[in-house]
Amino acid sequence: MQNLIKVISSLLVLSLFSSSFAMADDNEHFKQIENRKLLVIIKKENPAHLKYYQKRAKKNDHFKNKIVEYKANIESYNKTIKDAVENYWGFDNPVEYMSYKEMKDLKRSQKKQYVCLMFDSPYELITEEARHPILKLFYADKKSVKLLEFYKNDTINRVDLVYGIQQFNSHLNLVMQGKLTTKYKSYKNLKANVRVNPPLYKDKVLLIKSEDLHSSLSAESIAKLYPHAFEIVSEEKFEQALFEKDDIYALLYVKFVAPVELNNLGSIGAIGVGLKYGIYNQKIINAADGRILSFSSPLTPTPGYDKVKEKNIKDLLKKYDQ
Repeated sequence: MQNLIKVISSLLVLSLFSSSFAMADDNEHFKQIENRKLLVIIKKENPAHLKYYQKRAKKNDHFKNKIVEYKANIESYNKTIKDAVENYWGFDNPVEYMSYKEMKDLKRSQKKQYVCLMFDSPYELITEEARHPILKLFYADKKSVKLLEFYKNDTINRVDLVYGIQQFNSHLNLVMQGKLTTKYKSYKNLKANVRVNPPLYKDKVLLIKSEDLHSSLSAESIAKLYPHAFEIVSEEKFEQALFEKDDIYALLYVKFVAPVELNNLGSIGAIGVGLKYGIYNQKIINAADGRILSFSSPLTPTPGYDKVKEKNIKDLLKKYDQ
């Protein structure tokens, strides 16, 4: 049973391996991005939602609070995504802000001016059709998504956005410099990232969040495996290095890649059960700009694989030369 799960999940990971992956057929598509305006999708009050709450608030004070929460959520969402774009988007595109509906209502000739950045989730209901929380980059006039980042958290937060935007920046820069030609959907891509980026982590202090460590690892055991400077730190210090783009640090980022639901395995000859796990990978990224310096990615979505183990430390030190 466990072997069957590993086979299925391994095949899935091969297609969803990178936490950020491109779905474009041609790198030339990416090179068009810097010639377009960046349209950031924000939230705006939906008159139908407000009318629903206001009507019920006349008889139930609970809905008065709902109105306050609804407006506060929109304000917080927009502030978070605007802050992330203004401080971390790595290109000089003119930036505009619209709701998803306003973008969809544009004429086709107008849509050709924009590349869109949007966070969507079942909770945020930007499109009201999202199945999982995602950050995506796409052309307003085309259906295909160019870059895509899965998240575990349903609500928008600064950490996820900054990390995702940095990953987009890193990939786009490599493509535009002609250093990366593989599609962003495979092992080859992650290896290519590592090959073109020098092993900067050797000269930096590697930050590892204490909550990401498996119980089998301690500072002493890591020191025996990892020959460079490192610190086991709180979530606050880790995030501070990310937000401040602190060039003295590299970050060991344990990243949720994609949700996995393995149901009705009986249909392929196994005992019929339902399993729900997440796939994670682990990257060393440059805190200053998000460049991928090394990676270790468990293939099987099983409990505990979201923690850093001895095997992962060893993997992170490998050179991906093939």
